[in-house]
Amino acid sequence: MEAPNGICRYYYNLGSCKRDPCRFLHPEPGTLGTAIGPGSGFLLSSTQSKNDTTTSYGERALKPAWFSVVAPSDALYHLGLICAPRATFTRPSQVMKFVNLLANAGPRDSTWDEKDAQRFLEIVSEGHGLSRIEAILTFDPVVVQVDTSREPISFTSAYVPCLGYLVSSFVLDSTLATRVNSLYGLIHTHFDRISTIITTCMTTIVEQKSFKDRPFGISCGAEVFRTLIQVVVEYINRFKSAFRDHRSLAPLTESISSWIDQWKAGGFVDTEIGDGHAKKVVMDKIQRDLHRLLSMATRESAAITHKDGSQELKVKKGPSSTSIIGSLAIHYDPAGTLRSDGPRHDNDFEDIRMISIAPTEAEMMCKISPFLLANIPGAPHHLASESMERLLDIQFRLLREELIAPLRLALQSIISDLLNPSKKTPLHSLLAKKGGRYTAETGHSDSVMASVYTSVDPVAITTDKRGVATELVIDTPPGQARNRSASQRAEYWKAISRKRLMQGGLVGLVWASRGNAQLFFGLISSNVEDLQSSSRKSPDSLRIRVKFFDELVNSKVME
Repeated sequence: MEAPNGICRYYYNLGSCKRDPCRFLHPEPGTLGTAIGPGSGFLLSSTQSKNDTTTSYGERALKPAWFSVVAPSDALYHLGLICAPRATFTRPSQVMKFVNLLANAGPRDSTWDEKDAQRFLEIVSEGHGLSRIEAILTFDPVVVQVDTSREPISFTSAYVPCLGYLVSSFVLDSTLATRVNSLYGLIHTHFDRISTIITTCMTTIVEQKSFKDRPFGISCGAEVFRTLIQVVVEYINRFKSAFRDHRSLAPLTESISSWIDQWKAGGFVDTEIGDGHAKKVVMDKIQRDLHRLLSMATRESAAITHKDGSQELKVKKGPSSTSIIGSLAIHYDPAGTLRSDGPRHDNDFEDIRMISIAPTEAEMMCKISPFLLANIPGAPHHLASESMERLLDIQFRLLREELIAPLRLALQSIISDLLNPSKKTPLHSLLAKKGGRYTAETGHSDSVMASVYTSVDPVAITTDKRGVATELVIDTPPGQARNRSASQRAEYWKAISRKRLMQGGLVGLVWASRGNAQLFFGLISSNVEDLQSSSRKSPDSLRIRVKFFDELVNSKVME
């Protein structure tokens, strides 16, 4: 009997396989029948994914309101059926089943490993799998609310989630660059049709001020906008001729900016994206991503104008650039004392020479977005256009933000949990386990991960090549680091030292006392040999050295 796509045919027919390892799946008996369809003190070390945390999308992808969970083996099995050569793919119900599989395979989930996700990507990026994606991207009709008298698919519940798979972490982080480019090649080939669908449906949504999608429920406006922005950004990055080949691209970027401005004004029927803090984080993230998109549009438009030297092109592109720069001017919020409400915090200055490289407590707890701009001619900035000072200012702020942004987002979420009287927060659960990976849910689909080390005990002041450092005793994090074998523990820290407690890495110490929390920041001084030596002595605790920026920590140790 022929095995489903991705399933080992020996295991499928005989119940066993002699190949070790086998590159095909060995699903558990009975798992292929599932139906799918609608229906005190601690130390913090930031962790970043492969993509830049300040610009990339979190560890989950956009899921439609009717989303249902499908196990990886089942997803690959059903995907094989849908992408079979003789399978039909014309009815909306077939599209919805396929989209549900995409929504399952896109996010980084504990049930999906790299092998499952890669196999899924291989299937959808070749042959009939690619044609299924193409069929959805060019489907007719695509509507805001499904009318049962026709055969349409839903924009927010089917079309946008399909786009969402293209910007999911498993796709963007994949090493199968050619396969990923083939998916974005569909966007390049059919961009005018895709642009028309997006413009028509989003115009209707904005006019109706509603993301209600009968009969599937109410979609999340933030997720829709974030998916649209990211898809366009990734497309532009992969196809340098995008603006030249498709004159509808520049107007689409302007429309996205206009739709977001109207949405931010309020009054929409929309799914809530969290409490006040989470909502602000999401809105700031959308604004930064939009700023990036508008910057790319301005740069590419200017490059085309300069290269062609065509007066006709200048006339067509002029309003686009003016509109984009005007949008940037509306949202411009200068640095330091130039700001109408004064500096954001004690490390917010218009002169970068006055900015401390090391973050301050006030800066890390500030809820106002930092002053970050792209190098765009004509865009608002307090320094002279095309000057070296302006270029250095922009690059310095962007590089520094890349360093501290993950730690800042995680700290704000942790402090919120710490001061929360409820004992059911993610932080309290982590403290009970004596450390581990903390996931800060910064929005409906965004997250930042950080390593938390508990029971920090400053025991001594030492000196090394970095100067005066503080020696700390911390709990060993859960997992292999607590292996009963001393040699296994040492081997673990040798393998992981470039990702965790890395020498020179930025860490934050949260010192909680009587309902208050103080923050201290420093750089790790101990090296991998120090970690290995310490791990051999005990499976329960580690000794590390940290060079704190604030000498107040040293005085606390002396006390």
